[in-house]
Amino acid sequence: RSDRRGRMTELERYLLLQVHDTSWKDHLLVMDHLKSGVGLRGYAQKDPLIEFKREGLDSFERMLDATRDKFTDLFFKARWVRQDALDRIWAGQSSEHAVAESVYEAQRQAALEMSQQSQMAREGEAVKTIVRETPKVGRNDPCPCGSGKKYKKCCGRRG
Repeated sequence: RSDRRGRMTELERYLLLQVHDTSWKDHLLVMDHLKSGVGLRGYAQKDPLIEFKREGLDSFERMLDATRDKFTDLFFKARWVRQDALDRIWAGQSSEHAVAESVYEAQRQAALEMSQQSQMAREGEAVKTIVRETPKVGRNDPCPCGSGKKYKKCCGRRG
């Protein structure tokens, strides 16, 4: 009997922490949205600070009510599972995870081999530098086409 009471207390603590945590995060998000939108209340001749306080308190009270409701719903829907059933579930899941991990490992190994092969192929090829046959034409030099204009006003304009 005391073991059940201990497990029940542990369940209460776990559920209460989870519900409070998610509710508090949601409340903080609501408060951020309220903070960004409360400035528009000034156009309605209402003090934004007072409106923020009033709506913030309303939001907090709604959060507390929702927390109580969520906790009671989850607590009374909780079911005890025997340890042997839990062990069977874990065994099935662990075998599925083992299969998934082996597939992932095979894919990772294949990708590693492909990258090593491509790196070896790149090392085998010598990189050839491109060498210009004619000297580069400056922007203010005469155009090589023979028009007499500056390169920047003639053929350099196209590029």
